[in-house]
Amino acid sequence: MSKIIAVLTALILAAFAFPATAMGAEYYTVQPGDTLLGISSKIWGDWSNWQQIWYANQGQIANPNLIKAGQKLLIPENNANQWRFAQVGSSTWYGPGFEGKRTACGKIYDSGLLTAASNSLPCDTVARITNAVNGKSVVVTINDTGAFAHALDLSAAAFSEIASLATGVVTVSIELLR
Repeated sequence: MSKIIAVLTALILAAFAFPATAMGAEYYTVQPGDTLLGISSKIWGDWSNWQQIWYANQGQIANPNLIKAGQKLLIPENNANQWRFAQVGSSTWYGPGFEGKRTACGKIYDSGLLTAASNSLPCDTVARITNAVNGKSVVVTINDTGAFAHALDLSAAAFSEIASLATGVVTVSIELLR
């Protein structure tokens, strides 16, 4: 009896793990060079809803910058209002030792540019970062991955727009712009 209850519980939880659109949903086979932003554009004509695909495929996509050709992705019904990306987390800054080196997104790191590293946002995403304490904000472009201990690692220039570098770590809100 307890095995039946455990199986039923697992099935019920699995049903709520994905959006309701998973029933009868479409699938997309990732092509070489595809990105979540590009897939969103192909399917819906709007790249800014890429996070819907990411959320619907959380078990398959740990990092939105790392999708593989041949991978089958669940394509949920497009509901942009439900999936607006916003996050609150901690942020720090980085720069020493990285200046002039190539980032995971293929860019040359420059601590004087308004950029950030993120493990949850794809390369070239533009986001508004707002300091939760003082309300100051900065618009950055994601140009690297590797913010392992924080939601974001900002460039020195971006961090100094919202807090003193001496502060070290601040709580921020992240709003996807494009």
